[in-house]
Amino acid sequence: MSRKFMTQDLTDAVEALSVRALAGQRADAAVTPSVLPCSRLRWVVRNMIGRATIWVFVAIAVFVSAKGNRHSRVDRVWRMQKKRCEENECREFNSMTNMNCVHQCISSTCFDKIYAAEPLEDGEVDDYRFNKYLICIRDDYRERMRKPKDEL
Repeated sequence: MSRKFMTQDLTDAVEALSVRALAGQRADAAVTPSVLPCSRLRWVVRNMIGRATIWVFVAIAVFVSAKGNRHSRVDRVWRMQKKRCEENECREFNSMTNMNCVHQCISSTCFDKIYAAEPLEDGEVDDYRFNKYLICIRDDYRERMRKPKDEL
């Protein structure tokens, strides 16, 4: 754009402001995308960026909220089973020493796969084997849930 056209646009804008001021209207109401072509492009770009930003935040919120439900049902069943085992079968043991009993009570097949060769010592925390145990429990639960569907 040449300087001549830019100065013409500016003079048009100033005239529009003065006309609105004489008419008693707000001065900022005159600065709209239709009055200044250069600012119209900026206005459109800002609008598009603003809308795109909103859509990105909405998409992130949807994906984040959906991710939390991946194992919720299996974990809820597992926690209920763990509580039941701690209160009934393994209640005579100390809470630090009963983890082998609780793990075996929840799922003896998973306990045999993960902990049977080398059981936990009293008070020992082994995150690696515990995570493998949880994966085994989840797979076992899903397998049990599929069996009735296959028989139908």
